[in-house]
Amino acid sequence: MIRRLGLAILPVAMVAAACTPTPDPAVTASPEPQRDYATTMVACLSAKGWHVERGSDGGFGADIPGDQLDQYNADRLACREENGFNDEPEVTPEMAGRFFDRLVAAAQCLRGLGYQVSEPPSKQSYVETLVNGELPDWAPYSELIEMGLSYAELEEADAACPQPTTW
Repeated sequence: MIRRLGLAILPVAMVAAACTPTPDPAVTASPEPQRDYATTMVACLSAKGWHVERGSDGGFGADIPGDQLDQYNADRLACREENGFNDEPEVTPEMAGRFFDRLVAAAQCLRGLGYQVSEPPSKQSYVETLVNGELPDWAPYSELIEMGLSYAELEEADAACPQPTTW
C-alpha cells in the first residue's frame, strides 16, 4: 500500500505531499485559506469513496493501494478543479530556484535523521523542468512514502524537516 498525502502543488504532490502549504499571499492564487482547502479536499475525496484523514499539520492523507494510485490522482485533481483550487501561479525561474534550494536543505535534514534519500539533480535541470510545467523526478518526500513509512512517521519527518510547499 502506498501512503498518498494530499497537497495542492505542483504535485511534488508535486505528487505526494503530506503537508499542506502555508499560503503566501504574494504567490498563492487560491482565495481560500489553506485550512479550508484541506477540509474541502477531505470532504470531496471522501465523497468519491476514499478514506482520507486530516493530519495534525493541517494537511490530509490517505492510504492508497498502488494499483489505485492513478484513480486517486484523477479524483484529487477533479476535486481541486470542482472546488476552484486549480489557480496556480506561473512558475518563474526564481521561484523554482528558491523552491529547489529549500528542498535540497530539507533533503539534507532528512539524511541527518537517517533517511537515505537520493541526491538532487542539477539545479538548472530541476528549475527548467518546473518552469516548463513538468514535475521533476526528484522528490525526497515521495521517497519516504516509497520506503513505506507510516503516516505517523511521515508526520514526524515533516515536523523535524518541513517540506517546502511555497515558492
